[in-house]
Amino acid sequence: MIKISLGILVGLILFIVLCWGGCRGYTAFEQRHLVRRAVGFLGGNNYKEAALCARRALQMGPSVEATRIMAQIGERTADRTAIDWRQKVVQLVPNSGEDQVALAATALQFNDVATGERALKNVPESLRETAGYHAAAARFAEAKKNYGEAQEHWRRTVALAPEDKSYQLQFALARLHADEPSARDAARADLQGLRSNEQFRAAATRALIADGVTNHERIDKIRVFAKELQSYPEHTFTDRLLFLDLLRQMHDAEFTSYLTAIESDAAANAKDLSTLLAWMNGAGLSALALDYSRSLPPDDLKKWPVPLALAESHTHLSNWNGLEKLTKGEEWNHYNFLRRAYLARAYREMKLDVAAEHDWGAASKEASAQPETLSTLIKTVSDWGWKKDAVDLLWTLTKFSEKQREALQALYRHYNKELDSQGLYRVTARLAELEPEDLILQNNLAQISLLLGVDTDRARKIATNIYQKEPANAAYVSTYAFSLFSRGDAAKAVAVMDVLGVDRL
Repeated sequence: MIKISLGILVGLILFIVLCWGGCRGYTAFEQRHLVRRAVGFLGGNNYKEAALCARRALQMGPSVEATRIMAQIGERTADRTAIDWRQKVVQLVPNSGEDQVALAATALQFNDVATGERALKNVPESLRETAGYHAAAARFAEAKKNYGEAQEHWRRTVALAPEDKSYQLQFALARLHADEPSARDAARADLQGLRSNEQFRAAATRALIADGVTNHERIDKIRVFAKELQSYPEHTFTDRLLFLDLLRQMHDAEFTSYLTAIESDAAANAKDLSTLLAWMNGAGLSALALDYSRSLPPDDLKKWPVPLALAESHTHLSNWNGLEKLTKGEEWNHYNFLRRAYLARAYREMKLDVAAEHDWGAASKEASAQPETLSTLIKTVSDWGWKKDAVDLLWTLTKFSEKQREALQALYRHYNKELDSQGLYRVTARLAELEPEDLILQNNLAQISLLLGVDTDRARKIATNIYQKEPANAAYVSTYAFSLFSRGDAAKAVAVMDVLGVDRL
């Protein structure tokens, strides 16, 4: 009986172990299968099915591959959740320099500079000597307009991946900003060489055209490049507009016929039509844009983003009655907040203040639901010169974590330009909370607090702290000295400042 009982018990344990192992094995197999399917769908640009497979795989348990796929889907569909997925990948494989670089690139795609820079800093020194790392670092340097640093990173990128033509293109583009004429000439020569490559010829030609315009080269020389760009099968509608603009600047007889051809082609595509109308507005041809729009079917004029371009045409011509007629009682769907804003603009210009405030309030409320729509409205009213409204919207934007730094920096620039000390203090205090390790920010906060006499005890503690960390920094020394002077210790303040020497004083 004992043997039988033990045998049954052992057999039961073995059965449970086999079932558990089989279940785990099946789950792992099914998860790998779903990931492979997701990769296949992603390769075919079927993002919906790829996401379904990847999410099903994640429901079975953590999967680095499935998480990366979700991040890639977000990147390709311009969905900010891609940043969150990249951060989850980094949490799963914290020692992966490649995934830190991927997070940085994704953050830059969505203009989240702070997250991207932190990701690059987290890449171990031993893993930084890769083409991917230097390419990401170069793009961040370019975003901050630090072209010298960007050129050095692109140089390292090309050295590490000499066969990659895309890196060669980026290196050439970076060197166009170089101070040395020889470096710029070398960049132009490299771009000329890339024009023989079908994959990069359009981008290289566009770069040469832009460089020619920047350096005020003869328009007829630039026109040769622009005309050749039209002959490439991969040319875009924007490339055609570039050529059209050159014809306009040259007062070329071909301008009228070429514009007529573009008008005919653009009518079939809402995006191209909107781009053409926007170009006309920028070229001072808003009246012509409205005349052209009257020849098109009314239904075509309601397709987004055509209404926005037409609203700009009316605005450029100060045709407020026409703008009211265009925007009143219509629906711009996801961009309805812009319709209400343009209607408010028309009412303000016509001195209909009550109606203007009603529609502006509605526009602000609708836009405030999402950071992207809020950013769009801020840019729009800033272009109109509505400073107060733009500032109010920027403070609303600071409530969104992903846009907080960007909004506060814009507010800092505004208050600095307006010489508004109270506004600067308010912004600096918020920025210092977000970046407690940034000594420059902390120093700015201490300075302005002491100058305004606001929260001076805290300001003196900050000034003392940063002075102790970097006693040789003249900016921090002077803030610390002023903190001493403001509490009546003039002798010590002078002694602290004397250490700097005559030149630095």
